[in-house]
Amino acid sequence: MSYVEKKKKSIRSIRAEIKRAVKELMEATARGVDTREMEENLLKLARSKYELSQRVRFRQS
Repeated sequence: MSYVEKKKKSIRSIRAEIKRAVKELMEATARGVDTREMEENLLKLARSKYELSQRVRFRQS
């Protein structure tokens, strides 16, 4: 498996985690629970996805 394929697989995995985190965040918000930690986790996931995407784009060009 090439470098780019591995990174794309990681990106897909992170995307799935983001979807799950957003769903949990929406449910927690509806219940009125403190969501600060969830929001921080979601931001961390988004940053790592963005960084991986940039590496893959740079590597492909």
